[in-house]
Amino acid sequence: MSTTYADRVAAHDPGAVDAARALVQGMGAELHRSWTRPGAFVDAVARRARQLPPAHLPWFWDTVGHRLIGYGSRPGGRAYVAARGRGAARSARRSRLPQGRRAALRPGRCHGPG
Repeated sequence: MSTTYADRVAAHDPGAVDAARALVQGMGAELHRSWTRPGAFVDAVARRARQLPPAHLPWFWDTVGHRLIGYGSRPGGRAYVAARGRGAARSARRSRLPQGRRAALRPGRCHGPG
């Protein structure tokens, strides 16, 4: 079980470490609830990610990607794209777009990667 995000916060933002650890624990519970639908897991944690400071996002999304190892490449790929920055800005916009447009923004669609 990856704790990369909580470890990074502990080292660089000690005031937020309790919240980061709680978020990582919540990730485990959410993944357990939606293990047959890893895309739903990514959507759920994306809602939580919108409340994080921008500096936390790459580490948060790396941890999400680690958690998704073994659940297929698409959900993990979404997390790794977000961790690398391009997806971080999109994750904030994604909640305001209609469902069909949201699908067009996913990696691997006709608009190219990421």
